[in-house]
Amino acid sequence: MVSPPEGRPSPLPLVAALALFVAHATLFGGWIVDDAGITFAYARNLAAGYGVVAQPGVPPVEGYSNPTWMLVASLGYALRIFVLPWAPKVLAGLCAAGTFALVWRDLGRRGASAWTTGVALGLLAGCSGFVIWVVSGLENALLAWLAAASASLALRAVDDAVERPRRDLAAGMVAALLALTRPDAVLYAIGYPAALAVAAAFDRPRRLAPVVRGTARTLAGFLPVFGSYLAFRFLYFGDWVPNTFHAKVKPAGASILDPGKLLDLVEGAVGDALFPVLLLLVAAAGALLWRRALRPRIVVLGGYLAIATGVYMLMPVDWMGEFRFATPFFLFFFWSGAELATALAAAMPPTPGLRTAVAIATAVFLAQAGIIFGARSLRFAEDPTVPLTVAARFGGQGFNRLAAALPDRRASLLTPDLGGVLLNSETRVYDLAGLCDPVIARTLHERPQALREYVLGEVRPTFVHTQGAFTRSSALHLDPRFARDYVALHEAWSTEPEWTRAWRGAEVPPFWGDYVRRDAVRAPGALASLQDIYRREGLAAYRPWVRPPDRLRAGWPQVRWALTRLGGGAGGPVAPAPAPAAAVP
Repeated sequence: MVSPPEGRPSPLPLVAALALFVAHATLFGGWIVDDAGITFAYARNLAAGYGVVAQPGVPPVEGYSNPTWMLVASLGYALRIFVLPWAPKVLAGLCAAGTFALVWRDLGRRGASAWTTGVALGLLAGCSGFVIWVVSGLENALLAWLAAASASLALRAVDDAVERPRRDLAAGMVAALLALTRPDAVLYAIGYPAALAVAAAFDRPRRLAPVVRGTARTLAGFLPVFGSYLAFRFLYFGDWVPNTFHAKVKPAGASILDPGKLLDLVEGAVGDALFPVLLLLVAAAGALLWRRALRPRIVVLGGYLAIATGVYMLMPVDWMGEFRFATPFFLFFFWSGAELATALAAAMPPTPGLRTAVAIATAVFLAQAGIIFGARSLRFAEDPTVPLTVAARFGGQGFNRLAAALPDRRASLLTPDLGGVLLNSETRVYDLAGLCDPVIARTLHERPQALREYVLGEVRPTFVHTQGAFTRSSALHLDPRFARDYVALHEAWSTEPEWTRAWRGAEVPPFWGDYVRRDAVRAPGALASLQDIYRREGLAAYRPWVRPPDRLRAGWPQVRWALTRLGGGAGGPVAPAPAPAAAVP
C-alpha cells in the first residue's frame, strides 16, 4: 500500500480501528466493574454538595486513587448527564478515540504506511486486556489518553529542534494529570525530560542548556497542578497519600524480578506468538543499531514502554485478571512496534520476495492473535469481574430490605464489596477492604487484633458480609465476641485443602458468610423472618467472580472453550490457570 504524503495520513486505519474497538466493546454490554462505583459514589456526593465523601454525613476519607476521573464524573453528575452505565462508556469511547487519533497522527506524520498504522491500531483495538479495562468504568480510558498525549508531546520534542516553551509547560501539566489519574502513573513524569535528553544526545553538537531549560519549564507545568492537589489532600483528608495506599497490599519485591510475569504480560499482547515476536523485536532493534539507523523516536517510545512495563512489574498480582494495570503497556507496545517497523523499512528497503514473506507472516500473526483475543473477550464477557449491578443488588438493595425489617432503622453494614453498595445503600457502610476506612486500612493486613477490636468493640455493625481473602485477613471468627454478638443469615463452606491449611489448626470458618447482630433480632421470630427475606431476595446466590492471576499459558485452551460455547456445547470456561485455592466448590 502506498504511503500518503508526510503530514497527511490516510484516515482509513483510524476509522477501521475505531470501528473494531466499538464492536469489541459491545461484547461487554453494560458491564461496569464494582470498584468503579466507589469513584462514582464520591463524584455523586461532591456534585450534590455533600463534599468529597463516600456517603453523606460521614468523615472525609480519600477512598479513591483517581482524582481526575472522579472530577470528570462529578462534573457529569452536576450537569445531570452521568447516567450509569452508559455515561462512563461514552467517556471511555471518547478517550479511546483520542488515544487512537494521537497514535494515528504521529505514525502517519512520520511516514508510517497505512498498513503499518492499521496493524498497530487494529491490534490495540482487538487486545482483550486493553479494551476490557478501558470500558470497565475505571480510570483506564483517561489514563491511556493522557499517556498517549504525554508520549506525543515527547515525540514532537525530538522531532522539532526548536525550543517550544508552551509544549514544555503542556507536557508538565499532562504529567501531573497522569499522576492524579493513578498514583503509579507519576513515573511518566520522567518521560518528557528524558525525551529532551535523547534529542540532545542525537544532536551534533550536543547541547545541555535546552534540556535544562525544557525540564525546568516542564516542572513549572507539573508542580502547580500536582502540588495543588497534594495541598488539598493534606488539608481536607489529613494525609499526604490516599487512604487506598494504606489499604492495599504493598508490592512484593520478588514480583519485579519474576520473568514469568513479564512473559505473561507480553503474551497478553501477542497471543501464542510470544517468543517469535520477542526474537523479531530484538533482531529489528539490533539491525537498526548495526546500521546506525536507530531513530531518537524509537528510543523515546521505548522509554515510555519501559516505564509502562516497570509499573506493571511493580504492582502486586491483580485478582481482577486480564492485565488491569497494563493498559499503557499495550498502547506503547503496539505503538513502538509500528515505529520500529517503519524505521526498519526505511533503513532496509525490502525486496518483493521479502515483502511477500512479511505479508504472510503478518497475516498468520494477526489471525492467531485475533482468535485468541476473541476467545479471551468472550470468556470474560460471559462471567465478568464483579459487576457493579450485581454488587448493588446484593449489598445495596438486598441489605436495604433486610434493614427495613428491623425495628431500629439505623442499621450499618460491614462489607468488602463497596461500589454498588455505596451507590445504593440506605445503611451506614463500613469498608472491610479498608479503602474508605482509615482504621481498617492500617490494621487489616498487619494488626488483625486491632481490627477486630475496632469492628467488634467500637463500630459494632448491624450486618457483616465477609468472604474469602477478607475472612482470612480479618479473622473475625477468632474473636469470641463474634459468636457472642452475631448470628448467621447464611454461610458457605469451602472444602479446598488450601483454605483449611491457611488456618493452621485454628477453627476453620466459613469461606462465605452473612451475619446480623443478635440484639437486632431479639423479638420472637425476628431472625426467622430476616432469614426468609434473605432467601426471597436471592442473596445466597451472590458470588463475586474471583479471577486467577494473569497466567495465560497459553491462549488455545480459551479458544477451545469459545468454540465449544459457539457450537452450543456444554461445559464452562477453560481457565488459563488453576482456580484460586479459596474458591467455593
